[in-house]
Amino acid sequence: MVKSAILLPILGREEFTERFLAYCNLIKARETLYLADGSEKKKFSQRYFSKNYPNLKIIYKKYTFDKNFYIYSKKMCKILREIKEEYVMPISNDDFYNDKFLREAEKFLDKKKDYSIVAGFVKNFRVIQLFKPTNEYGTIHFNLKNTIHYGDYGNIFQSVEHKDKNKRVFYFIRTLGYESLMRKSTLKKIWKIANKLKLINSFEMNWCYNIIPLIDGKKKHLNLITQLRQSNTYNSLGLTDISKKRASRKRYTKFIKLLKTEKLITKKKTLSMLNKLRDNSLNIDDGKKNNLYQTVFPYYWQTKQIILKINYFISFLFLKKDHEEFLNKIQKFFNYTKVYNSNIKNNLK
Repeated sequence: MVKSAILLPILGREEFTERFLAYCNLIKARETLYLADGSEKKKFSQRYFSKNYPNLKIIYKKYTFDKNFYIYSKKMCKILREIKEEYVMPISNDDFYNDKFLREAEKFLDKKKDYSIVAGFVKNFRVIQLFKPTNEYGTIHFNLKNTIHYGDYGNIFQSVEHKDKNKRVFYFIRTLGYESLMRKSTLKKIWKIANKLKLINSFEMNWCYNIIPLIDGKKKHLNLITQLRQSNTYNSLGLTDISKKRASRKRYTKFIKLLKTEKLITKKKTLSMLNKLRDNSLNIDDGKKNNLYQTVFPYYWQTKQIILKINYFISFLFLKKDHEEFLNKIQKFFNYTKVYNSNIKNNLK
């Protein structure tokens, strides 16, 4: 019996959703795929998926346009009410998941009821596509040595297994909640708090994803790749956030108050210590001017998109790619499961 579900929030980029589902077809995915579509213009339907992906179990729901994070959080609360499975892996439509990790993580959570989340390593890859505005397919590039995502954060790929949540919570940098398998009950708490906070940006979402799972239970690290993450997607949340201000101390204080109000953390000492965490560990940047990179980046990005579109119209006859070969490379790469830690970086070999 499959106890895990895949949760795929959608905001445009339909070509990546198609690529993700083609991969799921290739690996004969057993899990139910819950697609929560908050795109401004909806191009999919349940009928479309039933016709084009008959071998996949897909539940497709349309929601209000995700024009801000608050509306997005409402969507996530609603789709979680649709999920019947015990465990959920959230994933972006430009990434791929390791079904071997999913099976191992599910077995672990079945046995260890005091754990809320199982995570592992996340590996970056790039898709080189010089002649097309979108880069869902192209020449795939893996760097086996130095592209473990989050590798620059230090030795964070560890389990967090202290019995006392008031001590666990301060290891939130190790949670890695986005690319993990977690209990549905934990994910519901994350989005309940996010919705009450009325999220403004992804930095605030990080507080919810990093801190709440460790309040809810322990974290287990497996020596497996959880997801392959495309690091150069033509359009993504990360690119959008580059030119925006970070979180504020005032908003973080409100978040901590919510943890207290919802009785997730009640110990005064813990609440006080959480309030005193350093700005840089929370992506807080109160009232500081945007740096040069944030100012210049939007102009660079607009210029790049214009050049890509010109290239596309000139060379569209030469764009045919073997999509099956591309997806086979993704599947085969998950066989590289031997991962080791160094003091600073984590590499594959």
